[in-house]
Order: sequence, then structure tokens, then C-alpha cells
Amino acid sequence: MGFVAAWPLIGGMIAVNDDIKFVRVVAHQQPLSRQIADMWFGSPAFRPLELVVAASCDERTLRAPLAVPLHVVGLAALCVALVHLARRALPTSPWIAPLAILWVALSPGTSCAAWQIDTVSQTWSAALGMWSIEVAWRAFIAARAGRSTWAPCLALACIFAVGVNVKETFYGWSAGVGLGLIGATAWLSVRDRRAAWRLGWTLLPVVALPVAHLILRWLTGSMSRSLELKQENRYQIEFGMNLLINAAQSTAGAVGTGPFHVLSNDGAPVLIRVLPLLTLVAEAVLLALALEFVVLRRLKGQRGFVWPVLLMCMTGLISLSVTFPMGSVSELYGFGANACVALLLAVAFTTLCLENRSRAVRAAAIMVLGFAVALGFLGLIGRAGHFERTWRVTRSVNEQILAFMDRRPKAPKHFQAPKSTIYFPADCRPARSHGSYIMPAAQAIDLINTVEWMKRLHPRHSVTFSIDQSAPNPTPYELQIDCTGAADVGNW
Repeated sequence: MGFVAAWPLIGGMIAVNDDIKFVRVVAHQQPLSRQIADMWFGSPAFRPLELVVAASCDERTLRAPLAVPLHVVGLAALCVALVHLARRALPTSPWIAPLAILWVALSPGTSCAAWQIDTVSQTWSAALGMWSIEVAWRAFIAARAGRSTWAPCLALACIFAVGVNVKETFYGWSAGVGLGLIGATAWLSVRDRRAAWRLGWTLLPVVALPVAHLILRWLTGSMSRSLELKQENRYQIEFGMNLLINAAQSTAGAVGTGPFHVLSNDGAPVLIRVLPLLTLVAEAVLLALALEFVVLRRLKGQRGFVWPVLLMCMTGLISLSVTFPMGSVSELYGFGANACVALLLAVAFTTLCLENRSRAVRAAAIMVLGFAVALGFLGLIGRAGHFERTWRVTRSVNEQILAFMDRRPKAPKHFQAPKSTIYFPADCRPARSHGSYIMPAAQAIDLINTVEWMKRLHPRHSVTFSIDQSAPNPTPYELQIDCTGAADVGNW
């Protein structure tokens, strides 16, 4: 996890693509409180934490000093929650938490969240989601032991009050944790009705707070207007094939660890393109071995911890359901649910290796996990290279644009200057695109918002651009972007 936290500093993370829409816009000059109010009343997505990060971002250099510290603290909070959950799952094993944290670090959802500026909200949504599971588990233990559940109830109220205002997808955690608590309450009601009542109170903040927040957002007009206007964006709710596609992508981001970006590489050999799918097969084999060993063989004294871990994993996967109706998603949205899957896999592997007397089963479990981890490292290194390349190309393009703005002739007094044209030649476009880390240079610099920003800075200089074309006869008012190395992506 240390590499995931440190790579933005090593690679030089700056605002890229969607990040720039928060920076090079008129609203960036307004007070932060005004920006948050405008987002509440005018946007279907309410993410004030992203505005806080964007407020620290420099319009010229695109550096955001608050992004990395907030990501690091969020990742640390998630890891601490994983350690607590690992101790509750199997207190006798010290290996569960390290294995789970390693698996989360290798997951594509984690790096996609931690290596972007406008995804601090996703990092904190994941951390708060894991803490909501930990507190709910604590409430279950307290209710079953006959103790008061008011402290966990208040803790859940705080978590969900903050969570729904961090990112709208936190509603998914309300569904996941709420259904988990309903299942646990039903289980207790058969055995101890008083315990069931004590646990039932914890459903109030988990369900009521998100529902109240959703109603309030709807009544203020921000969410309802977006549906009436039928805005075409990734946050527009749709019901069609996108449900299946988004479910597959979000789940893959939560479950898999391999280099998913090679799936979009039509020119790569088939053996390379199937590697991400092999990680899913490896996980399925590991879970099948553990299920057969613990459940079907009725291992004495070990089934008690299996069902809470399975329930917790289902809670994380259910939290993804809120992303299914969106216009489009990526593996980014699997961050959070991947921590639940990681804990389940760590428990399964630890059980097989420490409790199973069969050397063949232990050897098979080690080989399967080793294979999945090796593919995970391959995917992590590949994503790190692509993110660094995108940051580097964006930084270079941005510096060229800034230099062009400074050196072009000034506009005549009281007159408009000749039109400025920015050319992006064909070598600025990679052979393929994938998610938020393989993209054309024009997309990485968010050309539309950058051009509008240039016009606001120099009102008497009109600016246009040309994609996939070179400047025929460059003039002082024309800039041809040098994208050396931008199109060199390769199979990985």
C-alpha cells in the first residue's frame, strides 16, 4: 500500500482530464462556500471534498498539494478498518490483515482512485464504508452479549452523515450495510428477541440518514432537474444494457487484480489479453477450496467466522449496485468493495494453509494465490507506468500552451488579435484508450475547458484547435503540440 500512496509523489501527479473541469472554470475563482452551495443546488453529484482539493489546485501548473495528503489519510483509515475486521474474523491469525491489505493495493480500483485528483471522494467513501461495516459488526457483538448499542448507533450516524456528503455512491453502502444488519437482526430474532431489538436500532442511521439526504437533494431541484433535462453524462440514470455492462465492470474492479487495461488492446496477443480473466479464475478456485474445506466438511469450531465474513463480502458487493444504472463506470468504482473481497480471500487462504492437514491442498492454495498476486503486481506496474506517462504528457502539453500564451504577439490596442490555433498532430493520440490513464493528449489536457480558460485570460485572443492535424505553415499565432512518446503505449 505504501507504493500506491507514494507513486503520485514519485510520478508527479497533476490535474488530468476530468480533474481540470474543477480548475479551469469560472467557478474556481469564487469562494469555496459559494462553489459548494452551487454544487448542492445545481449538480446531480454533490462532492464538496473534491471542491476542497480543486481549490488548492493551481490553474497554471495544475498541481494540487492537498490531493496526496487526503488520499494517504483515507488509505490509512481504510487499512486500519481492515486490521480491525481481520481481528474480528479470525483473531488467532496475524496473516489475514497483511494479505488483505496487499490484495487491496494490487486492485485496479485502488490505484485508479488514489492516482487521480478528483477521486479523493472515492477514497474516503471506501474508507467510511469499511468503517461502517466494522461498527455494524461491533453493534452485532454488543447486542448479542446483552450490552447497549447506542455507541455504535451514534458512530454509524456520524459515518453516514459524512459519507452521503462525500460521494453520492455512498448510498450503496447504505443498501449493503442495511441489508447486512437486517439479516443479522433476523438471525438474532430467532435466538434472542431482546438482542434483535438492540441491534435493530442501528438500522435507523444507516437507512434513515441516506434516505433523508436523497429526499432533500431531490426537493432542492438538483437531482430532479438533471432527470428532466435528460443530460447525457455518466451520472445520468439509464436502464438498459448499461446495467449489465456496469455490473460487470464494477464487480471486476472489486474482485480482480490483473492488468485490466490490456483487455482493450486489440493488437495484443490473446495470451496477454486473457491474463486479467485468469486472476478471476484463480480467486474462484481459492474460494471453492475454502468453501469445500470449511463448510462442506463441517470443520469443527471454524464455521462460526465464515458466515460473518461472507455477509461482509456481500455487503461490499451490494454497495456497488448504486453504480449499475449510471451512464458508464470503470474499475474505479470497485474501490471499497474490493476491501471486502480481499478480507474474504485472506480468510480463505489462511484457513486452507493453517488448518488443513493436506499438503496437496496447502500447495495448491499457495500456487493459486501466488499466481494471482503475480498478475496483480503486473497490473499495478502497468497502471503505474500509464498514469505516469499521462501525467508527463499532460505536463508537457500544458507547459507548451503556457509558453505559447506568453510569447505570442500582443493584441493591437482596441482590436482583436489574429485567431490562435493549437494543433494536436496524429502522434498525440495513442493506439488505444482505457479509462482514466490511457488517453489522447487533447483529452488529458481537457482541451475544451483549457481553451475557454485561455480566452478568459486573454479576451482579445480568440483560440481554436485542430485534432490529428499538423500546422501547415506555423505562424506566431499557431502552436503545434510536441507529443513525443505520447503514442507509445505497447501491449502493457
